[in-house]
Parts: sequence; C-alpha cells; structure tokens
Amino acid sequence: MANLPYIYVRMDTRSIPRNESSACSSATSASAVTRRAGLACTLRSHHGNHGIHLDNCYEDPRVSDSVISYNAKTGLNITDCHDIVVSDNQFEENEDAVHYIDSFNLCMNANNLDNHLRHSVVIENT
Repeated sequence: MANLPYIYVRMDTRSIPRNESSACSSATSASAVTRRAGLACTLRSHHGNHGIHLDNCYEDPRVSDSVISYNAKTGLNITDCHDIVVSDNQFEENEDAVHYIDSFNLCMNANNLDNHLRHSVVIENT
C-alpha cells in the first residue's frame, strides 16, 4: 500500500459544473484505483447524482473547506473507506448531506448541515 498514488485537489474559489470532467471529479471517481484522496476548497453543486462519491479509499481521505449543495442525491457519499476526515464544509439542500456506509474511523467536525430534503447524516455498518 505504500506505493499507491495520492491525489490532493485544491481549487480556490472554483465551481465544478455538473457535466465537466475536472480534476476534482477525477479524484472522486478514480479513488478506487488511487485509494487516497484529498479535496479542499471545492464547490460541488447542482449535480444530478452525488456531489462527491469516495469509494474504497483506504489511506486517510480528506474532504474539507468545501461547499456541497443542491445535488440530486447525497452531497458526500462515502463507501468502503478508512480513516476519513470531513471538516469545515457547507452542505445545503442535497437529498441527504452525508452517507457513511461500510467504512471505519470517521472524524467529522465543524460542518454546516443546512436544509436537506431527507437526512443530514446516515451512518451504516461501521
């Protein structure tokens, strides 16, 4: 595991349009290959699916200082991850703010969870 690549995306005041293939969406979709991801200062909104989906990230993924809003499904969907930190984010009017499924060791603090259509935080099978 020591030789796995690490992706850290920092986009200062940049919005990611719903159909754009960007460094941030590449980091979230390629996380099963890289197994490490760090997302900071991103705006992820008005997406037809999950805003950010981390899948099978086992080496300390981080999501911080982001605005994740108006997504049709979950703002931050996390499955099969380990030792994740979710900090200082704004979640607003997603279907659900955060799903944490089949994952371990979540540190989640200083987030704003505002006006979701269903649940704020869903934690299952941890």
